[in-house]
Amino acid sequence: MSLGNVRGERPIHGLLTSSPLWQVMEMAADAQSAHVSSRLEFWKYPDLMAQWPFAHEYETTYSLADSVLEVTTTITSQTYLKF
Repeated sequence: MSLGNVRGERPIHGLLTSSPLWQVMEMAADAQSAHVSSRLEFWKYPDLMAQWPFAHEYETTYSLADSVLEVTTTITSQTYLKF
C-alpha cells in the first residue's frame, strides 16, 4: 500500500485500469464496427512487480459491432519453468 499506485481497501482492483503503461497495438473502425487492442508488459516495471512478482503481460481487445461490446483479455506468463 505504500508504493503510491495502489488505492482503496482491495488494492488488486484498479491497479492497471488507469495506468499510462498500456500500449495501443492496433485500432480500426468502419461504418459497422470498431476495435482497439492494447498491451501492458507488466514484467518490465519494477514498481508493478513489487506488488505482483510474477512475470506476465496483458493484452486486451475491445470490439464494438451491432451495438454489442466485447472485451477479451489475455494474460500470458513470461516465466518459463524447467523440469
